[in-house]
Amino acid sequence: MKTKRTLIVAVSLVCLLLAGAAFSQCGFRGLMKGNGNANIDRPDREDARRDRFERHLERLAEFVGLSEEQMQEYEAIFTEHHESQKELRDQLRDAMKTLREEMAKDDPDEELLEQYIAAIKSLRDQMRVNAEALRTKIEEFVSSLTTEQQAKFILFHAARRARGPMGRHREMPPEDSPIDIG
Repeated sequence: MKTKRTLIVAVSLVCLLLAGAAFSQCGFRGLMKGNGNANIDRPDREDARRDRFERHLERLAEFVGLSEEQMQEYEAIFTEHHESQKELRDQLRDAMKTLREEMAKDDPDEELLEQYIAAIKSLRDQMRVNAEALRTKIEEFVSSLTTEQQAKFILFHAARRARGPMGRHREMPPEDSPIDIG
């Protein structure tokens, strides 16, 4: 029993040391220099996002019973949104980089900081407006479906939300999740 406990403590310490070493490679200063988001728009991430969306679309189409035309309409809504958000994300990333560079200086210019902050706030506001426009377009799309398709669409997304971000499970009362969509 004592050896088992000692082994667990030793393994835990090694893990903590390794985690500390990994964090020290970047750390807060690394984030200030822009290393924290170095891979935000890598092509492989874009491919992975596209693959996830296609799998989502296939599951949705199968569960809800969408026609090919309905699938194309739904996909077009998201493609348009993604493109408009991508432009804003690129601008936001550049603005954040400029802000980081200014903050890394020994004596950052207060006036420039205020300008960068205002630009970042404006970009984030535009992204929120785009997200609200996406919600409106989705609501319009759903209202164009048959009553049965609307019900299935609602259940599909309720089950998806129950899984949480990136597929992690959250607790949800059984009455809110009447079916399992896989």
